Amino acid sequence: EPEEDDIYAHESMSRQAVYDVVSSRYPCAEEDVVNLAAIQMQAEYGDKGFALTRETLVRFLPSKFLDATKVADYISRIKVNHASSAGLTVAQAQKKYMDVVKSWQIYGSSFFFCEPQMSVDLPEEVFLAVNPKGILIIHPETKEIIKEYPYA
Repeated sequence: EPEEDDIYAHESMSRQAVYDVVSSRYPCAEEDVVNLAAIQMQAEYGDKGFALTRETLVRFLPSKFLDATKVADYISRIKVNHASSAGLTVAQAQKKYMDVVKSWQIYGSSFFFCEPQMSVDLPEEVFLAVNPKGILIIHPETKEIIKEYPYA
């Protein structure tokens, strides 16, 4: 972790976390992405917010959540969640975003593409995520955690 007063390191980590969420590198539940989108909007646009449309949601949500039938619902929920972040500074909003992402067991992982050998219960190809908490086996398409092996 960077020093608390290292604003550039925190900014860099925040940008990376946003990228990892929006690009679906980190598997996220729907409620998490809606909450994170609202926090990201607060960090980037402050209390005034931003005009959300299906086209602008790509900056805040992973593509799998951009189903045209749910866009209006997501926009409404993001606006409600954004209101609860009112008054946060950029740094406070980024910290709030990072606190959510850091709570996930996949946070801080290095990823390796693997082809499991002699395992009938795994797909032909998987991602291996290695982090300080343990090792995770992740489905490459759904990004869901298939198995986990904690160190302790």
